[in-house]
Amino acid sequence: MPGTHDSTFESAALGCLDDVARFARSLTQDVAEAEDLLQETYLRAFRGRHTYHADGEMRRWLFTICKHAFLRGRERERAEVVSLDADPTDE
Repeated sequence: MPGTHDSTFESAALGCLDDVARFARSLTQDVAEAEDLLQETYLRAFRGRHTYHADGEMRRWLFTICKHAFLRGRERERAEVVSLDADPTDE
């Protein structure tokens, strides 16, 4: 039954919300940035719920998503700084 699996997934994911929020704050060291990261984490989790295995540990899975989202965001920030620094019209 698809609805049952979705509601079970949702309950398990939302049950980890406080832990993932604390983890996001520890990564970002900024409350507003952590809230954005938490939102991005749950968006990615719900979009990718078909990849979660019911026998897996939801908290660990969400932490992994959160860490990857954080690292990708940092990579994007570094790329933007480099491209701005390399802009000859910026002189």
